[in-house]
Amino acid sequence: MPTLEWDFHGPDGAGTAEHFREHLDGFLGVNALTGCETRVERPGPHHAVVVCEAPSEWAEAIARALRPARRKS
Repeated sequence: MPTLEWDFHGPDGAGTAEHFREHLDGFLGVNALTGCETRVERPGPHHAVVVCEAPSEWAEAIARALRPARRKS
């Protein structure tokens, strides 16, 4: 399953990442992109990453619309 990732940095990065995740979940719901799982990871004190594991058939559409920093197959 492809993984899409968005980075957020700074002292407010974690809060911004949580907020982005809410919008990402809304985007997935409105567009009926089922089977996706999202989460926020915190690799450091001033770095948060929103992760979306998406079925292959949805990954390209999500990437085109929301331009993640990284895409892993």
